[in-house]
Amino acid sequence: MEPGLAAQAATAVPGLGGLSSYLVGAVFVVAMTAAGFLLGRVFGNRQGLLDSMRGGRSAITDETRRFAKEVVAALEEGGTSEHLFPLLRQLNTAEAVHELFGGAPLDALLSLVNDLSSADKDKRPHGDQLLRLLARIASYADDDTRMRILGAMIKVLPRYRHATPFLVEISKRVPDAWNDVQPSLEEAASRDPAIARYLRDAAGPQEAYVRQATELYMTSMVRFRRLNEDRASGAGGAVDNALRPVIEREFRFLRTAGTVSRRFVWLPAQAHRFHPLVTDEQLDLLLREAPSGLGEVHALLGQLALAWALEGSHAHRVKRIIAALEDAAQAHPSAADALLAVFMGLKSEDAANVRPDREEMRRRAYFALLAASERSFEVIKLLGAHGIPRDLYQGRADMF
Repeated sequence: MEPGLAAQAATAVPGLGGLSSYLVGAVFVVAMTAAGFLLGRVFGNRQGLLDSMRGGRSAITDETRRFAKEVVAALEEGGTSEHLFPLLRQLNTAEAVHELFGGAPLDALLSLVNDLSSADKDKRPHGDQLLRLLARIASYADDDTRMRILGAMIKVLPRYRHATPFLVEISKRVPDAWNDVQPSLEEAASRDPAIARYLRDAAGPQEAYVRQATELYMTSMVRFRRLNEDRASGAGGAVDNALRPVIEREFRFLRTAGTVSRRFVWLPAQAHRFHPLVTDEQLDLLLREAPSGLGEVHALLGQLALAWALEGSHAHRVKRIIAALEDAAQAHPSAADALLAVFMGLKSEDAANVRPDREEMRRRAYFALLAASERSFEVIKLLGAHGIPRDLYQGRADMF
């Protein structure tokens, strides 16, 4: 066919040229639709993979459930499991953690942690697997569950240094957890050079998670202070509702871990403002922990006693606090410091207008210091440093 003959033939038959264009367009649309469908399937699967890697929704298979049961059983028997690492790859969402380890399985794992300190050296792989699994659970669990895991590890840390890297691992995944564990790790580092070396390498101020934890700490501290200031200026319900969860969490951590978080120091500093929110249960916890020597607990007890004595309220609570601090001061200077804060804080500049109830509490704090000084040279030095005589009041300490 000569050049241009096809075009002539097309124009010779009416509508043939337009039909050809429509056919080409239709084929193009069908092809693009099919390609779009295939690309959607491919990239949809990739997006699902990315979601699981980032903590998105993860499908738990029957095999994974079986692995979880086998791993828990092996750890309960003091052994290890080859299924641990395949299981860890599936533990990437809160839903997976809750489904596989909520309730009894987690209780079983936590019950094993305290025994690690007395395990033989050949049980080290067992301990590593147990703590590695708990660290992964803590990284995706809710705050209460994470707190339980951190508490168990912190309690065993003084006798089992190998818990250190797993506490750091949790903090890397959840930076705010560093604010929970930092005081305990620093205390352990002061006694154990190996822990100190590890923290210098893995938890220095240049680490991203440490910087993030500090930013969170500072932001939360400013908010807590402002809430207390608002409360002091007369703001009511909404402010109290915002303060209570912060305060309750610190007490819950103290109860769970047997020590304080980095945030606990906020409480003594603001106790004169939030003291009406403290419950009997929380006070009982502080009194139980007073003999342990936690300076932050002693400071909070002293500030609460001072606030209630100045206000003329909760006399029974104040008496209990002074008695507990007297006992603790025989071994812990921080308790004597708390008693001194009560004694000095209740001093009245106007002797003619001294309230009897306030003066009674001041006398109690004074005689508590004298009693503690009979067994502690540190308390004797404290009294001397502040020029407090031993005959300030006439009478006997046992009159109270």
